[in-house]
Amino acid sequence: MHRTRVGNVEIVSLFDVYFGFDPHRVWPTAGAGLEAYRDRLEPNGDIGMDCLCFLLRADGRTILVDTGLGPESGGVLLEELREAGVRPDEVDDVIFTHLHGDHTGWNMDRATGEPLFTRARYLVPRGDWDEQTARAQPAASFTRDIAPLNLMQRMELVDDGRVLTPSLTTVHTPGHTPGHMSIAVHSAGERGFILSDVFLTTIDVEQDGWSG
Repeated sequence: MHRTRVGNVEIVSLFDVYFGFDPHRVWPTAGAGLEAYRDRLEPNGDIGMDCLCFLLRADGRTILVDTGLGPESGGVLLEELREAGVRPDEVDDVIFTHLHGDHTGWNMDRATGEPLFTRARYLVPRGDWDEQTARAQPAASFTRDIAPLNLMQRMELVDDGRVLTPSLTTVHTPGHTPGHMSIAVHSAGERGFILSDVFLTTIDVEQDGWSG
């Protein structure tokens, strides 16, 4: 867990789980270029990533950005929230940067089938919702984590420029997914961004031509 501030907004990064990916899945066009980054890979050749969420305290509201990979992964998001001094029923809003399963996994209480963040509005990027609902077979994580929220009338679709609080606004940053959203933070003359998977590692910054 790490804490910082942008103006009057407190930002807490929350760890859920560490996992690895085949780098050729992450960057399918990299080819032999990956050899130059061998020192950044795990011994088994995977690229390692932290699955992170963010807690924002802004303008009297408590907002959770993404909900990690979930209990099946051995994730520790709830422990991290507890350490940050927040109970699930104290979260006002849950907003998703996008709808991949490593960002939606703690939405539902597996024992009760009810939303885990009991009083929160769940804010879903419209572009990703449209992409998933247009499929003949949506992703399993969408069916498990997102679709029930719609049936329970607990979610809202959000677009670019949605004002979450006077200090927080959504910014449409497509590429990783069609509806990917970042969160712009503007408070007391300072600015910051929650970028999520706009880039995954420093390799993306150095090799911005590799598709992923």
